[in-house]
Amino acid sequence: MNEIIEAANASSDHIGYLQSVGLANTWWWPPDVMQHVLEMIHVYGHLPWWATIVTAAVGVRLLTLPLTIRAQNNTAKLNKVKPQQDKLAALAFAEQDPQKALQYQMEQSRLLKESGFKMSASLGPMLSAPIGIGMFFALRKMSAVPVAGFEDQGVLWFKCLYEPDPFLGMQLLSTAALLVGFRLGGETGMQNMSGTMKKMMYGLPIVSIFVMMNFDAATVLYISTTSLMSLTTSALLRNATVRKLLRMEPIIKLPPPDPNFKAPSMAERMKKSMADAEKLSRIAKELKESPENQKRATQTHASAVEAVYRRPPQK
Repeated sequence: MNEIIEAANASSDHIGYLQSVGLANTWWWPPDVMQHVLEMIHVYGHLPWWATIVTAAVGVRLLTLPLTIRAQNNTAKLNKVKPQQDKLAALAFAEQDPQKALQYQMEQSRLLKESGFKMSASLGPMLSAPIGIGMFFALRKMSAVPVAGFEDQGVLWFKCLYEPDPFLGMQLLSTAALLVGFRLGGETGMQNMSGTMKKMMYGLPIVSIFVMMNFDAATVLYISTTSLMSLTTSALLRNATVRKLLRMEPIIKLPPPDPNFKAPSMAERMKKSMADAEKLSRIAKELKESPENQKRATQTHASAVEAVYRRPPQK
């Protein structure tokens, strides 16, 4: 234990320091990998810890930028056919005949396929989640030690990185960036969300202020930088010139929802789909067990057998 305390008080300006204080023990566990990355940026870049954290956050965002571009382009493709999709979904929900409802659903699938929309592309940004989670726990553990330099290598009003931001400045900055980003639509696809989901998305950043108020400044600095990068990305990708250079679909402004129309919820649509599937299954079973169908099937089988036996022998 004394060795770890002595190591923590030593200089962190060399590779292997974090391992000497019980951190960065593996090259496969996400928090450990992120600690290795932070240490390399800190040592080889000759940067103070606050700049190391900011550089890492910017680097992660740039690394995952292609996934973000692909996801936003995918959303634009979806928006091209969304009015028709919504209309078909409403018709399918209101249709009592399960066969006709199924036809509407098949038409929806056809529209999506023709638009080029792919669900996998929208889920792409989620692949960066292990990096973000890894960085979160990496910084939390580094602050818990704390590593050498965290006590005075902060910046502005938060000189100490292992203590909470005394003025909640970064928490407020992060929340503001997220709210503006949501307003722009950005990576969240806010245009396609229901009213309830939008309210939840706007409420979460505000709640996060209280969640993060006791977090160490190092972790909140990373989160704030990531939020600002998200806002910057959203703003840039809304620019028509940028989208043209990146060969992205143009942004289509969706018409305002009809106040007299109440779209069915996801649960209601699933319940209706299950009921339709049950009806179709019952109809298919009844047709199969129908005496007329059984007689027709027997006659068809007998005709096929007779045709085989009447076939002239091959020479």
